[in-house]
Amino acid sequence: MTASGTAEASDECRVLAIIVAYNSPQALERCLRSLDAQTRRVDGVLVVDNSEPVPADTSGIDVDITKQTRVLVAGSNMGPAGGFALGLATFMEEGDFSHAWLMDDDCYPEPTALQIILDAAAGVRPGSVVFPSAVYEATGVAMNYPGWSGVLIDRLAVRLAGLPRAEMFWWAEDTEYLQFRLPHKGVIVVRAPEARVLYDLIRRVGGRPAWKYYYEVRNMVWFRLAVQRGSEAWKLPRTVFGLLGSALVREGRGEKLSMYGKGLAHGLMGRLGDQVKPPAPEPPISEANDG
Repeated sequence: MTASGTAEASDECRVLAIIVAYNSPQALERCLRSLDAQTRRVDGVLVVDNSEPVPADTSGIDVDITKQTRVLVAGSNMGPAGGFALGLATFMEEGDFSHAWLMDDDCYPEPTALQIILDAAAGVRPGSVVFPSAVYEATGVAMNYPGWSGVLIDRLAVRLAGLPRAEMFWWAEDTEYLQFRLPHKGVIVVRAPEARVLYDLIRRVGGRPAWKYYYEVRNMVWFRLAVQRGSEAWKLPRTVFGLLGSALVREGRGEKLSMYGKGLAHGLMGRLGDQVKPPAPEPPISEANDG
């Protein structure tokens, strides 16, 4: 396809950016500013708000894109799994857009990212996913597999594969959906390496509190046994013992080992859902109530 042909195809697309936000107004503002700076503008923005206890507020962000931005309040923390499932369900139900551009609130696309991704999408058939180079901001290392960091998905791909598994809550839900289920449903997955999205890995890992051990071991055990089955099940011992070793050498290992054991049992039983809620941050103290 010629350059003019890809530009015309890009113009025909209607792109809804879906951002899952959680308790970081600074990250959300920077994400929205990065969308506002795109050389190819998005056609709408949907913020799925997992924040607790104070909802996300975009009214004070002075960029034009906020005029196209809606905030969908989840009501409770659904995790990235539930947040992207809700966002994609809304995308499919409303029918106003041809593509969804999915990202966490700590992802910051460079100005040409969307145009490059759409140019790549124009070269493949409908029922496709295109993902950029997600670059860890602190290290400059690029991720060469799809995650919630600027992946573009069209409507046919969602119809073929369904929605992300909301019951996974956190960890490996992107692996199950983007790297395993979509290709197995006949969806083409393409990388656009020249498209770059900066990614705040430090904020995301965040010292790995005890509740994260529960979801990491549970979801990976379930994924290896129930989804990958024979093809990758040999990796299960490495997953189990690797996380166990990590829990043993960290501070607070008693609580972490308890979460690890519970996650292992639930993974073997196939018991998903938000069985362990991460602690909600304390609400800010206003000056009027301070002292």
